[in-house]
Amino acid sequence: MKAVVMSKVGLENLRLAEVDVPEPNENQILARVDACTICTSTFKLLNQGSEHPYLNGWNIEKYPIILGDEGAITAVKIGKNLKAKFKVGEKLAIQPAVEHAPINYKERYRNPDLMKKVAVGYTLGGHLAQYLLVTEEVISANCLVKLPSQEMGYYEISLTEPLSCVVSSQEHHIHFTAESETGERIPAKGLLKGGVTVIFGAGVMGRFHVELAMSYQPGKIVVFDIAPGKFRWIEKHLIKRGRQEGIDIHCSLANKEPLQEILERLTGQSYADDIIDATGVSKVQETAFRLAGRGSVFNSFGGLKLGENIIGIDMRRVHYDEIVITGSSGGNWADTVQALKLLHDGKIRVGTQISLVGDLSHAVEFLKLVKSGKVDGKAIVYPHIKLSEPIEVEDEWTKEKEAELLNKAG
Repeated sequence: MKAVVMSKVGLENLRLAEVDVPEPNENQILARVDACTICTSTFKLLNQGSEHPYLNGWNIEKYPIILGDEGAITAVKIGKNLKAKFKVGEKLAIQPAVEHAPINYKERYRNPDLMKKVAVGYTLGGHLAQYLLVTEEVISANCLVKLPSQEMGYYEISLTEPLSCVVSSQEHHIHFTAESETGERIPAKGLLKGGVTVIFGAGVMGRFHVELAMSYQPGKIVVFDIAPGKFRWIEKHLIKRGRQEGIDIHCSLANKEPLQEILERLTGQSYADDIIDATGVSKVQETAFRLAGRGSVFNSFGGLKLGENIIGIDMRRVHYDEIVITGSSGGNWADTVQALKLLHDGKIRVGTQISLVGDLSHAVEFLKLVKSGKVDGKAIVYPHIKLSEPIEVEDEWTKEKEAELLNKAG
């Protein structure tokens, strides 16, 4: 089969290779990879190699790995011990952050007995391939997830993973309310209903955050970025819908005037109840925290680079304003199930995020385009088709367009 293989650090060393199709044992499943979306988390792996926490010393030169943590699969060969639970031809989703100690190839890790998590697209075979081996770790951790409907599009299943990260992130928000001044504090999960939510970063993950935030019904959402072109997707797809749902959505440049002045002008409030940083930039997080007020939740969604991960926070304000600081890294099974439900119910239309479509031979090119910032949206590859050149999506990628492509180019 064909697969995108990493045997050295650096994007320039990635290659499309011919490798053996894995053979499942009695506790494993061989799956056909139907689609794979390009994930920016891949760049951390490409930079860190064997030192990445999920690799934990795994020698990639000796044991190359197959990338791709976002994807859609169909079971094609099922180990005998799993036949009562899964069926050949069944579409499935994978939660790639597997909360399980390594079972396979323990000797390849530096400290296997200390590991509590492994990952698909890292040491477990990824979706940037024509076939994928679903191992015992994935199944034991309940990370092989059944779909609410077999009619879901492959692109929807593939984009469940990044959406699950956003679901997890916003569920980490906790606000306390009391029925009276003498009442007991009651915790409520999620963004503050009727409150002011601020999101830093209008890239793909920031857009996911805006769309999901609407489900909590804040009164106002303000999105900050320094690139006005990134606001077009929000202006096209969400602002009108927000008005219909009673939510004012504003996009504002973050480098023109003091942010508190902008916030007060747009919302009538000088602080935000919920603040989410989707940029992963230390200076942005320091700036974002200054918008916190009494009872605010500050969310470091975009993880900071090693070496730039220490930022200045006024802990007196955390103390006296009772500010909650939170973060999250990936989703879990429950987040994946919730993301699948949101997609199945049409609450979130991820097809509007897809801007490039290609085959497996385009995967490395797509990664380079994403890294250089030349893709405003998600890129997706279909491993079992052949295209002469990538397709640029004008408006929205749909199940009908996907089916037409697979029938024509498959």
